[in-house]
Amino acid sequence: MKHRQSNAVQHLTPRSTAYDKGKYGRLFPWLPPLGQDSDTMRLKMKKLADFLQKRSLIQDTNTNQPAGYTYLGQFIAHDLTFDNTSIKERQIDPENIHNYRTPALDLDCIYGGGPLAQPYLYEPTNEGFPSRFLLKQVQNKEKDGAYFWDLLRLENGIAVIPDPRNDENLFISQLHVAFQLLHNYFEAQNSHLPAEQRFYEAQKLLRWHYQYIILYDYLPRVLDHKIVTQINPIGHYGLHEYSNLKYYDWRNEPYIPLEFSGALFRFGHSQVREFYKIRPDQMIKVFDKTEGNAPSFMVNWMDFFDENGANLYQYINPILAPSMFSIPTNNNHQPINLAYHNLIRGLTLQLPSGQSIAKAMGLGKDILDRERLYKESLGDLRTNQFPEYRELDEDPDLTEFLDNTPLWLYMLLEAKIHGNGTYLGPMGSRLVAEVIIGIIQSDKTSFLNQDPLWKPEFIKKDPTPTYTMRDFLDMGNILDGARAPGLA
Repeated sequence: MKHRQSNAVQHLTPRSTAYDKGKYGRLFPWLPPLGQDSDTMRLKMKKLADFLQKRSLIQDTNTNQPAGYTYLGQFIAHDLTFDNTSIKERQIDPENIHNYRTPALDLDCIYGGGPLAQPYLYEPTNEGFPSRFLLKQVQNKEKDGAYFWDLLRLENGIAVIPDPRNDENLFISQLHVAFQLLHNYFEAQNSHLPAEQRFYEAQKLLRWHYQYIILYDYLPRVLDHKIVTQINPIGHYGLHEYSNLKYYDWRNEPYIPLEFSGALFRFGHSQVREFYKIRPDQMIKVFDKTEGNAPSFMVNWMDFFDENGANLYQYINPILAPSMFSIPTNNNHQPINLAYHNLIRGLTLQLPSGQSIAKAMGLGKDILDRERLYKESLGDLRTNQFPEYRELDEDPDLTEFLDNTPLWLYMLLEAKIHGNGTYLGPMGSRLVAEVIIGIIQSDKTSFLNQDPLWKPEFIKKDPTPTYTMRDFLDMGNILDGARAPGLA
């Protein structure tokens, strides 16, 4: 299948973007930044973050969607982007940030360099080529003493994985384990093949199922379903319209837009609950297990990916859980205020305001200007979720953000107003859908290019197929958790 080539004219401005593999770029390189990164603007961002913190709620305000999709979104973000460029380098040249992930949904966050480059991630075999992930059995200290699978760890608790961010909390850590176990499941299905072929066949099947889940399960839950269908018609399997991409204009190689990584795909921060139920008599916070610490119990995914599970994710809106304003860090560093971090990141990356992008997209009456935001703020807490927003108009340091809203905050407001807090609004849905669908379309190894009519075996005979993350985990027999047989 031929790759779509852009015939659009590149905007030759000082902020024009690089399209080299591994690089970040911009969806709207001609738009000016929201403001200059200065001490004054940073103080305003701090004040805006403090304002958001005052609005935080301890009680959960749930949608009807399983909470596991919050952490599937985090996993997807880690699979796409990993930037270890210093803050100083970003300030000097934000266009030249290097992405240490391939701009593809290919699970390199679990595979790393593969068995030859990083053999310590895999089980040794007599055949000389490791084909299965190596995991560690740990004992459940809080119930029954049963064993479950955890990430491979050093003696000090540090996880041996390609991306340390996948050990930030219990749920992303156990989701990483789940993907490793699903690889091992596919590897076992091909026991008749030589080890090297078993590995690559399992890797291909895991990647394709993962991409399928993203296209037909994840995106329709968190984005406006009509917009997703316009770009990638759901139900017309095998029909993938490359010409439907208006803004993610990848050329010869895909890239990660700064608007996407620095703001738009950070909506999951508002989905995080303050407490999760992990068994009938126990609640935990998301950061009860932090990076470098082994978990003391496993996650039962029935409670996180089942429609009738115990945990649902919170509304997508500007009200974050209190934990998001004090995220623990290693090495005795100060906790991270995630709202301030996101606002400063947008400033450092010179992102445009939400209004300027919405205007560039021609969204017309859907644009959230000062008048619209003020009108929305007059409602009650239950229906509008954010009545205190009008207070910004009374603060001389913050009133400018009513017409010049940071992209991350604008996206959350748009989800609240246009998506009723259950999915992203017209700008966020369109751009997130285009980037993720475009990245899969641009990947020569994806199922869209290798075998466009491919479907998971589970649904091949179903004329109206549905396939969810719940089905995926159930297929690998890990829906009720990463149970291990125990030590001999």
